[in-house]
Amino acid sequence: MKSLGPVTEIQGTLKGGAVLATASEALAANDLVNVYDNGGTLSAQKASASDATRPADGFVDEGYSGAAMAKVFKQGVIAGSGLTSGAVYYLSTTGGAATAVAPAATGNVVQQIGKAISATQLLVQIQDPVELG
Repeated sequence: MKSLGPVTEIQGTLKGGAVLATASEALAANDLVNVYDNGGTLSAQKASASDATRPADGFVDEGYSGAAMAKVFKQGVIAGSGLTSGAVYYLSTTGGAATAVAPAATGNVVQQIGKAISATQLLVQIQDPVELG
């Protein structure tokens, strides 16, 4: 396993610790996102455990179309369904999603996203990613 270093530090500039970033693709409410520099523009894209360059840096609390200014939050509670209370959730290989089963394929990123505090709420506390070798 190879450590990928710390999760991107994004400085909160809005109430609630959010940062504004341009959505580089359509984002749904509660998507986990990766924040990156896109030619000098702070941008957000769906995070994915299948791409080491796209670890989760935060989440969006509402949907955004591509090129819209998105509010990205580093921590908080997001809504879900069918969660197992007390279970740890990880970044999924499905873009923007979390899963209760850590990815295991070579090249995948294992990144703890948070813990379910009920069957419908995930407490987001994103940890640093590790790439499987």
